[in-house]
Amino acid sequence: VPGAADAAFIQASHTVTLTQNEAVGDLHISTGTTDASNGGDGKVVLGENVLELNGKLRSYFAALGTTPGTSSDVPPTQALTMTPASAGRLRVVGSSRLLTYAGEWAANATANTSLFHIEIAAPDATIVVNAPVKAGDWTLVSGVLDVNDFRIPVDRGTTVAGNVTIGAAATLISGASGTAGNAVVSRTTSAAGGALTVNGRLVLKGNNPYIAMTTISLAGAVEYAGANQTLARATSGGATPNVYSTLVLTNTGAKTLGAVTTVTTRLVRGGTSSLALGSNTLTYGSNASIEYAGTAAQTTGPELPAAIDSLVIANSAGVTLSASTTVSTLLDLATGDLATGANMLD
Repeated sequence: VPGAADAAFIQASHTVTLTQNEAVGDLHISTGTTDASNGGDGKVVLGENVLELNGKLRSYFAALGTTPGTSSDVPPTQALTMTPASAGRLRVVGSSRLLTYAGEWAANATANTSLFHIEIAAPDATIVVNAPVKAGDWTLVSGVLDVNDFRIPVDRGTTVAGNVTIGAAATLISGASGTAGNAVVSRTTSAAGGALTVNGRLVLKGNNPYIAMTTISLAGAVEYAGANQTLARATSGGATPNVYSTLVLTNTGAKTLGAVTTVTTRLVRGGTSSLALGSNTLTYGSNASIEYAGTAAQTTGPELPAAIDSLVIANSAGVTLSASTTVSTLLDLATGDLATGANMLD
């Protein structure tokens, strides 16, 4: 039985069934003998168990008894399965690394209720996806998952959509940009997934991120970390991602609202970014705050309304008001000065 430091090769036409929780280093699953279409698929049946993955996920083909074989980007369509509605899952643990490499995996798994779930539980680590992975659910418990520009496909089949959950100690980074098949997350290239729940941090780097999920809860922080960006919009019949608890604007360029938007708790303008309303409106919760935390001198923009509950200045280069405003509860000059110019601050 392999352990956390051992590589495991699941050969063509072989099935490995877990009877308890196990751990493995790199997991190599064969998709054939002479090529990806001939010789039969390897398969891991998780059942109700957890397989902890400390290394990478790879597909290959090779004659029986031969390793490491030839890498393939056509993995078995049922490479990993689980018992539906159970705790069975592939749990990614360990140190920072690539989870998948280009040419070694792809999102071609058959969608059904037995499609394996992925859990990221890697505190202080960054797990990077360099080839897409389809799963029934994605659950980020801890650590950082960087999926580059790839869509996250969550698909349990036509009748049950998959979910994405970002826990309070986890971060998801996505550079995806575009509708449908280029969305940040969806069930298929044309259909919405289940629930997107953000209790931790979602970092969006794409110029035009779209989300295709039936329900969306952004209770954590959503950061727009690209250059010129339009804030996330709905695609493929999904819900509109327009109610933020904490909205963070970083890096450079203008961030333009993609829909009528509400920030319930906190808006942060960092870097040298600015906010543009476009044809939309921005409203705040009754106890919301705005924080200016730029890396150069800032001037307030349309994000600052005529009245706000709290205003925080956290920019050593200073902030200048572009219009008069009323701060009802707290003005916090944490770092740097606030210049009013000809405007009024009440």
